[in-house]
Amino acid sequence: MLIKRRFLNTKVKIVTAVVAVGVVVGGALFTLPMDNAKGAGSPYPPTDSENWNPEPVWRDEFDGNSLDGTKWTALNGGWGDEGQQVRSCYTRSDENINVSGGSLNLIGLYKPGATCTGGNTKTGNFTSGFVQTKNKAYFKYGYIEARIKMPKNKSTWPGFWMSPNNSPYSAGWPDWGEIDIVETKGSNHQFAASDAHWRDKNTPTGQTGSHRNRQGVIPSSKFGTNNDTTEWHTYGVKWTEGKLEYFIDGEWHHTITEFKNSNSTGSPNGPFDQNFFLRLNLAIGGNYIDSPWDDPINSVGAANGEGFPATMSVDYVRVYEMRKPKEVEVKDTQLRKLLNDRLSTVFSTNRKDDQKITDVELERLTDLNLSYSNIYDLTGIEAAKNLQNLLLNNNYISDLSPLSGLTSLKILSLRNNCFADISPLAGLTSLTSLRLENQRVSVKPNDKSFASPLKDLVGNTVSVTNSAEVVNDTATPGNIQLLSLPASGASPILNAPWTRSVTIGAISATFSGTLAIDTSAIPRAGQPQPQPQPQPQPQPQPQPQPGNPSAAAHNPVNKPQNAVSGLLANTGFNAFLGVIATLALVAAGLFILR
Repeated sequence: MLIKRRFLNTKVKIVTAVVAVGVVVGGALFTLPMDNAKGAGSPYPPTDSENWNPEPVWRDEFDGNSLDGTKWTALNGGWGDEGQQVRSCYTRSDENINVSGGSLNLIGLYKPGATCTGGNTKTGNFTSGFVQTKNKAYFKYGYIEARIKMPKNKSTWPGFWMSPNNSPYSAGWPDWGEIDIVETKGSNHQFAASDAHWRDKNTPTGQTGSHRNRQGVIPSSKFGTNNDTTEWHTYGVKWTEGKLEYFIDGEWHHTITEFKNSNSTGSPNGPFDQNFFLRLNLAIGGNYIDSPWDDPINSVGAANGEGFPATMSVDYVRVYEMRKPKEVEVKDTQLRKLLNDRLSTVFSTNRKDDQKITDVELERLTDLNLSYSNIYDLTGIEAAKNLQNLLLNNNYISDLSPLSGLTSLKILSLRNNCFADISPLAGLTSLTSLRLENQRVSVKPNDKSFASPLKDLVGNTVSVTNSAEVVNDTATPGNIQLLSLPASGASPILNAPWTRSVTIGAISATFSGTLAIDTSAIPRAGQPQPQPQPQPQPQPQPQPQPGNPSAAAHNPVNKPQNAVSGLLANTGFNAFLGVIATLALVAAGLFILR
């Protein structure tokens, strides 16, 4: 009785699953994206990538042959910050700013007597490049990174940094804030630092408060053996509410949170709670650089590429935004309960059995043991895309499609379930262990030859083991044929075992089980066949006669309107009787003459 109940329950589940799969597949085809191109990138943000969208919200790969004016503005004029003794004039000239070889290049040049325009006209000896996204691209929070190769010149001060686009905090620096993702100095190729600047709240006005910053020098060990700032490195900042976290080549090196309690803005997270834009520049000279190289004239003519020209190259700049968690539909109440139990452990919280579950939460799971759990439907588990070990033995699972995208799986065990089609597992090539034995599948055909539900990894039919009652139909490949049916009064179930060896990637597994065939819907020999019931034929409606439009209204349906029409109506029948009578007389005559 228990086995029969399981098979009956399984039949219901199979029908439900087939309908559900049809709806899901139809909806998926309708919503297939037209394009989903994705470029290569470095790992980001290194500490919690599951919380961030995989595609940048803004980017420039510098694959063209000129600066993209829709994204960047090139600064023109000025000699930099005279208070910091910067000696370079920023120009828009191609010799100072160009895009080539897949990189943005900011180039410092020794130009004796150069005239710098763009406001306060002056003359000097050095020119360079400076680009920014002010009023074109600005962001509040996100992960911002750039891959940069710094110059070798001893007198260079390159930077990748951010400033507020329109700050409500005071009218000047440092009240409005500054985020320095990376700064280096040519006088020390092992030196790189990240920083932030703001003003503290020592006084109500804020203006007389102290300038605050908290610099984090990148450990030289982060650059690797025989490596320094003059090689390619990826510098990034993860900027979230109340926190700035800095990275180099995917590794954390510095965090700043002090501004939360000491800024002069009156806002708990100010000034770093506004939109900031991006800046890339190559300063020449300045007091950030070690003496004597702070005066760039001392590096003119330096050997080994440490003189001029000096080039800061940028491979790409990318900005990512945090994901907005989406609720995952988990149809099976038992599966939802078990997932919430596991998430309670992962997040060290108390969760209700029926609590809503998000995709971001499920991505935290790497191991699940759901064996012996009375699970019928795996819908929702597809969001746990970082699962590596999944045990689902001894359940009632009939549809494996939710597992098709779990490409990080290494161990998958599905013994003693109810599935007939293993094609959804074909793409799980990372598996190192797979168990598929002892499946319990039931069907109820209405003919002795019927399509087999058993499918292998590529969708081909899996053969059953031939017996005296059940064989693989050679006349109709893909069908199963019943050679005989159970006797009347006996159990209508015929069992057909199957075994198939399958290979996914580098591993092999055995897909096996028993197909329970319910023959109760197949007619037996000698069993009366249901006869189709005759359908009543529609009767023609009488048509009004010309000149007498009301005639139909005064005569019952199908009744002749006069004696002539009645006679005509019986003419065919009378002729038939005449023929019969004539034949009878002829036969009688022949009998008498015999």
